[in-house]
Amino acid sequence: MLTTLRRGATQTVPFVQEFRFDDNIFGEGVTVLGDKLFALTYKMQQVLVLSRDDFRLLGQFPFTTTTKEGWGLTTDGEFIIASDGSAEVLFFDPKDDFKLHHNITVQNDGKKVTHINELEFVNGELLANVWYENYILRIDVSTGDVLEQIDLSWMPNMVANIHTKAMKASPLSQDAVMNGIAYDPSTGHIFLTGKFWDSMFELQLSYLNPHQYSIVL
Repeated sequence: MLTTLRRGATQTVPFVQEFRFDDNIFGEGVTVLGDKLFALTYKMQQVLVLSRDDFRLLGQFPFTTTTKEGWGLTTDGEFIIASDGSAEVLFFDPKDDFKLHHNITVQNDGKKVTHINELEFVNGELLANVWYENYILRIDVSTGDVLEQIDLSWMPNMVANIHTKAMKASPLSQDAVMNGIAYDPSTGHIFLTGKFWDSMFELQLSYLNPHQYSIVL
């Protein structure tokens, strides 16, 4: 499967820049730190480092996770933070050849939460989705404790293309689940989408703005 990283790819703006991964690499999470983009690979146990300006490949570093897979990627401004489908969230040091600095175990009421997938660092906490679940978690970045489970079960019902006869008959339908979180610090809004979804949702979560709650579609 071809994996590309694009800039400016929306319904109204054709993409103006593209980086194509090698055919044998399945790309996963991407995060930005300084003037660099860090792109996670699914099974190659590597992080690709690109120029933020022109998508030029600057290097690639080996790194190992608990499951030997890469699922989600974000940054707190110091570490590159990765998930691997387990309950572990790993903090790698980009200034020290991506060596593992420390890790946390995601727990909810003392029970491990596995299948931690997409990650986003927001206001000193982690937001994460759990594979095949219609909610996102607020996670304490120091302890791994779940602070809140945000129910989004209504969201897939509003995605028209995953309910078509063609999609329901397709083997891809089982993977058409929530899988994507982004944060816009200028507005405080969260963007959510899923695999094969033709829709993206912009949300204003109450804990980020306690005085109001709204959903922008």
